[in-house]
Amino acid sequence: MKRFVLALACAASLPGWTQSLPVSTQLDAQASVEVDNDELTVVLSITRDGPRPAALTQSILGVLTKVTEQVKRVDGVQQQVGDVSTFPIWGPKGKTDQWSARASLVLVSKNLGTLAALASDLTADMQLSSVSFHLSKEKRIAVEKQLMGDLAAAVHSKSSAVAQAFAFKGYAIQSLNLSEQRQAMAMPMARMASPMASAMADSVPIPTQAGKSMVTLQAQITVLLQP
Repeated sequence: MKRFVLALACAASLPGWTQSLPVSTQLDAQASVEVDNDELTVVLSITRDGPRPAALTQSILGVLTKVTEQVKRVDGVQQQVGDVSTFPIWGPKGKTDQWSARASLVLVSKNLGTLAALASDLTADMQLSSVSFHLSKEKRIAVEKQLMGDLAAAVHSKSSAVAQAFAFKGYAIQSLNLSEQRQAMAMPMARMASPMASAMADSVPIPTQAGKSMVTLQAQITVLLQP
């Protein structure tokens, strides 16, 4: 479904109105379309607490290595190791004998079902932190190319209408500024913050109702109206 929204401020033409000099004016226009999200991003994390920071760090690095090797065996899934950190857990009076180590892993794929099943399996070792659906770069570029023609046609149509309404013979575009916006039409799945939530998802694939995104191209132009 396509929606076109064209905004323009102008006044109705007056009887006998004539122009002898060129006049410039500004015109804002936009073209929008809703498209299905085609890419899934999953963030997994692992946290360990204890009195020995070196042992904690080695523990989470071992889990991270195991999981990344498992991901490598699955085609079409990109992975990126996120933050790996170890920090003290401060107690009363600024003293501590406890430490916390944390690591995260980001997985991205356009094969929603494959990544959904893989991420569910990986919760045996890591916690599911967040799930989100969005447009892939390739699909976004294709949609923008489609909208560009629609936006150009709308701009020329409105420019011509303004020229006629104010008794000008024609118009020329002096300047053009394009911008693009994307807005998710469906909320991402809630973040899962407890180990229990991760365990419950162990044997059940993540739902893949990806929702839609609204892609909007906007144009701000200066039009020279010709007498």
